Amino acid sequence: MDIKTDYSDKTATISVTGKLDVINSHKFKDSLSKINTSLYPEVVLDFTELDIIDSSGIGIIIVFLKKLKEQNGNLIIKNPNQYICEAFELIQLDKTIRIIPKS
Repeated sequence: MDIKTDYSDKTATISVTGKLDVINSHKFKDSLSKINTSLYPEVVLDFTELDIIDSSGIGIIIVFLKKLKEQNGNLIIKNPNQYICEAFELIQLDKTIRIIPKS
């Protein structure tokens, strides 16, 4: 898994490539924890190149979302594949997080 973080205006974009699973979820968690959500209240998770996410990755997203909402922030998931969209729909995370599907 590779992670790249970009900052612009008040938005932090984290692009994740490969597999986000229990083996490497700590790296994803570390990347999210480094974001100063006071300076960057909008966080975009770009999943264009993410193949798979398991429950550990989803759990990290949920914990981060709670922290972000406490600071009136906004989380967007961009370009998840069909598998990831279905996983989020199954647990109704699509009702809590704005998801921008692949066009």
